[in-house]
Amino acid sequence: MSGFYIVGQEEYPKGIPFSVGDFGNVPGSQLGGVGYYLPEGSEVYAPFDGYLDTQASSYIAGHGVRTGLFFQVEDMSGDTLLNVLGNSLRFVEDGPKEKGEVIAVVTDPGEVLMGLGGPVNVLVNLSLFDELTGGYKSDEGLTREFFSYLP
Repeated sequence: MSGFYIVGQEEYPKGIPFSVGDFGNVPGSQLGGVGYYLPEGSEVYAPFDGYLDTQASSYIAGHGVRTGLFFQVEDMSGDTLLNVLGNSLRFVEDGPKEKGEVIAVVTDPGEVLMGLGGPVNVLVNLSLFDELTGGYKSDEGLTREFFSYLP
């Protein structure tokens, strides 16, 4: 999976790392995601073959945020889950997507995510399925694999 760009190649190394504690709803210093300030028209790509569900929403620092969930398989299961968050995004239609296919486009770059302390309009988080809890949990190793430039 490494070496694949979830955002454009020029924007990819400009991502800002955030800890899970930065989101305001879970304590911790573990790497929780990567934020971007992307210009209008920027695209977000599927990092693997999977299924896009855009009916979700999340909360970051107490603020509601549109969220696209990208699962490995259509029944919304699989080991890996990509969360793409941003009120500046227009997601494409739900359904199966192939690696490299556009899953979202930035339509309003000024619509930044509140509570993160910086100009971020798109946040990307990678999670792995946790069999003990039956849910997905942010995974620092997987995030570092996708964003290999992070320290």
